[in-house]
Amino acid sequence: QMVEISESRKHPEYLCESYMLQGINDYYRGEFTSAREHFSRGAEFYNPQDAQAHILKYGQDPCVVINNYQAWNELLLGNIEQAGQHCLSAIHYARELRHPFSLVYALSFATWFHLNVNKLDEAQQLIREAIAICREQKIDVFLGLSLSLQALLYFANKDTEQGQKTMQEANEVYSATGAALFIPSFLVAQAEVLLRGGELDQAEVLVDQSLEIIEQTHEYWCLSLVLAIKALILGHRNDHEQASETMQKLVTTLDSQQAVGIRMLLEQKGVKLS
Repeated sequence: QMVEISESRKHPEYLCESYMLQGINDYYRGEFTSAREHFSRGAEFYNPQDAQAHILKYGQDPCVVINNYQAWNELLLGNIEQAGQHCLSAIHYARELRHPFSLVYALSFATWFHLNVNKLDEAQQLIREAIAICREQKIDVFLGLSLSLQALLYFANKDTEQGQKTMQEANEVYSATGAALFIPSFLVAQAEVLLRGGELDQAEVLVDQSLEIIEQTHEYWCLSLVLAIKALILGHRNDHEQASETMQKLVTTLDSQQAVGIRMLLEQKGVKLS
């Protein structure tokens, strides 16, 4: 409805916001090709001369937000180079605007990208800056997200103890804001660590919590990641029938989303999809 109203009024600001929001909704629902189209449309209506007024009205810069989500979206579609360029663009625009909220938005999204392409040093530099800005400016929602990403970096570097400690702080900060997005992806990341440590029961509890939240929120962008860990847990339990069924759901999800990038990420983790 927002897009229809904005189109009827031919209002660039509203069109930029409407297509951006439609793209974000597509992304979280796992409709990545549709999201790409809507993000591109939103970017067409962005006017940098209106940036400060736009920030004052909406609290964030749409060009930064669109590039953030284009980065994640292209990564999951398998276009790593394009994704990296969008990360650089988002950070560049945010620094030019000197807007802390937009900057931590860009830094945190870029951290997740670098984490997933195994550029851990770059990811650490980005998230260190993001956390510092969040603490200074009291941007709690991104502090929670940034701490979660810092925890994932600890896990990636095999520092499980510090990772769990940081994730606990992240959960406390993020929960206090009332935000709900991203929780399944962080739960399954913790489940993966527990699985590696042989703690199957605790890992399965977190995976099942993730699946329940996804069913409630329709945050399908990370469904295949959750199904992959679920299938591995079932395999470790020698429940081969359920593991095979879950793996089939995973492959069906990947095919329907055209998520070449997620397939690549899972294969790097040792998940056999064929």
